[in-house]
Amino acid sequence: RAGNQPDERWLMFSELVDACVRGTGRPDELVSISRIANEIIREICKRDDWDDDIVEEMIPYPDPPLVDQPLVWRPEVGRQRFRRPLYVEDGCGCKVMFVRPSARMKFTDRFFYRSGEDLVFSMNVCFPIKFSYYAYPAWLKYFPKNSRPAEWDIGEGDWTGTPSEVDIERVSNWVLERHWAVVEAGTMARFFALKQDPRQTVHYSIYQQGISHIIRSESSAELNAQ
Repeated sequence: RAGNQPDERWLMFSELVDACVRGTGRPDELVSISRIANEIIREICKRDDWDDDIVEEMIPYPDPPLVDQPLVWRPEVGRQRFRRPLYVEDGCGCKVMFVRPSARMKFTDRFFYRSGEDLVFSMNVCFPIKFSYYAYPAWLKYFPKNSRPAEWDIGEGDWTGTPSEVDIERVSNWVLERHWAVVEAGTMARFFALKQDPRQTVHYSIYQQGISHIIRSESSAELNAQ
């Protein structure tokens, strides 16, 4: 198995990159490995609809009020992280349907559609609007040692000091906290594949097995089907 031993894993992105740099023996590729690790995290998130990726926002009454015009709204996470809507309900308790701009909008009372980075809601919706959607985790940055916003103490099983939630989110996410080894294997596999290195095969196998374990342990698809 590549990378750190289990007792060295600190659940953090920068430590993951350090482990992959050591495993590949390529400190000159740190930037590339950081990018690949972020891509693997996002790839894992695309494999299923994970509860940890759900974001809920409440769209309040517009101020000033809208007059004969639709509401144009941008999700807090922005275009790069917004994945897709989950459930949208307006203040009257009515479901708001997602549609693509088409003739169908003439026959739908409450609807919204995407326009660039924004979402446009029909004039018939009531406020406030409860908007639930899936979002990708934020892209993580590599921080050198002794300059990391938050650090995990493996012995204490907790974060060192009292870092803020914002700082913790800058160095980790739910995928790393629970499936660090899978991200590591995927990163190593992708890196070796790009270099046409035969070591890619074993890491890719570990990665795919890890994905299967995540789906069995984390996915709510089976519960939703009941």
